Amino acid sequence: LIRPLTILKIRKKATFSADDHVFKPVLAGICGSDLLYFKGDKDLRKLYTRLPITLLHEGVVRSAETEKLGCVIPFVNCGNCYACLNNIEHLCENSLYMGSNAPGLSRSLFAYPKDLIIELPDGFPAKIGAIIEPMSIVYRMVKELDLDKIDKIAVIGSGLLGSLTIIFLSKLRHVGRENLFLVGRSNTKLEKMSDICETVNISQLANSFRSSFPMVVEAVGGHSMGYSLSSCVKICRPNGQINIFGLSDSINHVNFTDIINKGLRLIGFSRAKVSDYAELIKIVNNDCELAKDIHRTIDPREIIIKSETDLINAFHYAMSGNNEGRVLVELDNGS
Repeated sequence: LIRPLTILKIRKKATFSADDHVFKPVLAGICGSDLLYFKGDKDLRKLYTRLPITLLHEGVVRSAETEKLGCVIPFVNCGNCYACLNNIEHLCENSLYMGSNAPGLSRSLFAYPKDLIIELPDGFPAKIGAIIEPMSIVYRMVKELDLDKIDKIAVIGSGLLGSLTIIFLSKLRHVGRENLFLVGRSNTKLEKMSDICETVNISQLANSFRSSFPMVVEAVGGHSMGYSLSSCVKICRPNGQINIFGLSDSINHVNFTDIINKGLRLIGFSRAKVSDYAELIKIVNNDCELAKDIHRTIDPREIIIKSETDLINAFHYAMSGNNEGRVLVELDNGS
């Protein structure tokens, strides 16, 4: 990405040492943060200091040495900060993150720490492997919840993170359908999840559910995050908690007086621990029904990237709202 909406293929001679572990990207997901960079919706001071950017950080790679497939952990931590030294290394403030302040997966070959590539078991679905990164963030949030203190949960946002939250709460934490509420704009996406949760179009939300939920999850982000977070505040009970997945460099339309007066706690989730990746891969590998549920969050279209135009078109498709889930792009083709 050399500027918003413009991607160019740049040929560079790759040189690796004998000690390097070299990988080739195979399959990658286009996530919300990729779209923010692509559209130019990031804080301009941050955006233009990072251009040109090699985008994409969710994905599966192939080892050049063993030909084995692996899931990428897209951040390299500093190892020296407070977070790294206190067992919360996923909160490292000095990390190098693919597709942000470090090159992402839209390239042909790269060297990477071997311990940050989690080998996938034989037969593991590559499409699920490509979204292990966002899955791991949801997994970290869901397993931290103290459900003894929470009788029902609302999730605002029917995209990937919101849908995965519903699936994991239902299948891994066994929250009943009557206590799970998914809120979104797309009736099509809501319908896909209606067998395991109650669904509500956001246009019907505020008047029907004001101060109803002890726990609300914000999973929208971007330009709409101010509106979605404001909705979270309205439907959260006093002394409740809002867990936030969405990313935005600026938030408007949020009444912070209501947050303070209701005594609400806001907690952000943007990364998982390395151990979460391995745990999650093992769980999915042993649960075919869970794997089927996760597949509903992935757009069925097969998109093969042979040129920069193909990648630009894939980004526009991901932005269009016509996709049925996370848009994946196939990169294992010599491009």
